[in-house]
Amino acid sequence: MAFFSITVFASVLLSATPVDMQSQRAPTVRQRMLMASEADASFTLGRTTASLGWRWSHPFEDAAGSVSVFVVRTAEGAPPGQPTRPVFIARQVERVSGAPEAIRWADSDRCPSLLLLMHDFEALQPPSTMIPGLTWPPQFPVITLDGIGWTIWTRDAQQSDRSTAYVQMSSNAGEIAAWGRRSWEALSECWSEDQPSI
Repeated sequence: MAFFSITVFASVLLSATPVDMQSQRAPTVRQRMLMASEADASFTLGRTTASLGWRWSHPFEDAAGSVSVFVVRTAEGAPPGQPTRPVFIARQVERVSGAPEAIRWADSDRCPSLLLLMHDFEALQPPSTMIPGLTWPPQFPVITLDGIGWTIWTRDAQQSDRSTAYVQMSSNAGEIAAWGRRSWEALSECWSEDQPSI
């Protein structure tokens, strides 16, 4: 069964995830991994919180992971007329059942592909809102029965009036999943166990 969700947070935080108040069962290994991946977004790099990120989970494997991206500004190498330039630092956490967490790092100075990926991230368009029954003829969704589930999020989205918003998009197919696969390919040679200095 394909799944998709988009959550926008402005001045009021809303939850798009239903909570089963009746269930008293302990979370499965995969559920614990997903919960840990969601918590990765709260990791701070010094005093800097992550501005954006993405996470994934395998539908038939006890494996999940996440990437959080931090934006640090530096005067070194700033273009003419600009006081600073951004350096993007990515922190990846991979979890496989029965194995310790694998934490790796990448930064846009050592990995230009990360900077290109940030431009790709910014250009990603949010899905259109479709309310069942409001359009005729109905536009039936494309169903994907399996595939890695991806969630892409940012704290620095802007609405049409430039008001800030938190945006989160999730799917196992389409442009969101395609972007997730591109992120794997773009950063595959960039990861290192050495944390960049800030």
